[in-house]
Amino acid sequence: MTSRATFRPDPHTAPLAPIALLIGALMVVVAATQIGHVPRWASDYGALVYLAAILYLAVTSRLLWWGAQTRRQLARTKLTAGATQPAQQSHS
Repeated sequence: MTSRATFRPDPHTAPLAPIALLIGALMVVVAATQIGHVPRWASDYGALVYLAAILYLAVTSRLLWWGAQTRRQLARTKLTAGATQPAQQSHS
């Protein structure tokens, strides 16, 4: 049995995760609102429109996946870091 690879977000790009989720969600909304036009565009411009739609949805899903995984991993890291740090005592 093989183990799943552990996702480790890059600390330089991790702050972009909420933006990636927002853009990905907007891309899903745009795709959902325009899906009815794809057959007409395909008849006007050719079958490559379907390939473009598939690539668009692939980029959208990857953007959403990356944003969600990054946020989830950062939340776990913060929870783990908070649990392992000793409590600070105030000296009065």
